[in-house]
Amino acid sequence: MMKSLVELANDFGSDKGTLTGDAHTYAYIYDLLFTPLRRQSVTFCEIGLQRGGPEHKNPNSRATTDVPSVRMWDSYFPDVQIYGLDISDFSAFEKENFRFHQVDCGDAEQLERVADQLPEMDVILDDASHASYHQQLTLTKLFRKLKPGGIYIIEDVNWQPEHMEEALPNVVKTAELFKRDTAPSQALSAEVWAMRDQFQSLSLISNASLEAHRRYYNATVLNTVSKRDAARDAFGKMVERNARGIFRGESPNRDYEKLIIFRKA
Repeated sequence: MMKSLVELANDFGSDKGTLTGDAHTYAYIYDLLFTPLRRQSVTFCEIGLQRGGPEHKNPNSRATTDVPSVRMWDSYFPDVQIYGLDISDFSAFEKENFRFHQVDCGDAEQLERVADQLPEMDVILDDASHASYHQQLTLTKLFRKLKPGGIYIIEDVNWQPEHMEEALPNVVKTAELFKRDTAPSQALSAEVWAMRDQFQSLSLISNASLEAHRRYYNATVLNTVSKRDAARDAFGKMVERNARGIFRGESPNRDYEKLIIFRKA
């Protein structure tokens, strides 16, 4: 039986799983989104390939020692071409189905140039600096590379590195931007806000919902393999019930959003 994405995330030490680092548990959501893609050829772009970059005050020239998510995606999808983008150099990890582009997500010209070199994508996932300006600039430059129906994800919208937020142009926090009824005054945020007609759907995933599923998975599924499918089915039904409009976690203790998922019209 093919492993779930949560299992693979934990195997490869990705913080998208339930064990490593901040254990965000995003792999739960992604498994539901991406399971249909496992039956086809996939083009996948991930922005931000390893923790410990400038968002943590480390230099761009930092040592690059691993690509946990790339190894996870490579194992999850039977037929995948992966494109990695990062401000640090991960070219040593290139292989037949992994191509790397070094890019500063605060540089519009660099992003445009890289976008022109990329094929159409099934999935684009932004796990880079988490700075609001970078998230929004990258969205405006790369969203055009998605296939119709493709998925664009921005992770960790609850946390922005303060030193980068202060140094970069002022924009609305990405997590707050799509709750607005009117366009913001900041030019870049207004440009992103105006992209709403390009979205077939937009989902905000809460921290409390993710925490509840991490606790359940670690307490039951890790120890009882037979319960794995039941756990995933239950979560799938929860997603289906919230499929229209903004997704809200069902936990009464939801405190903030961590994840934004766009599907291209």
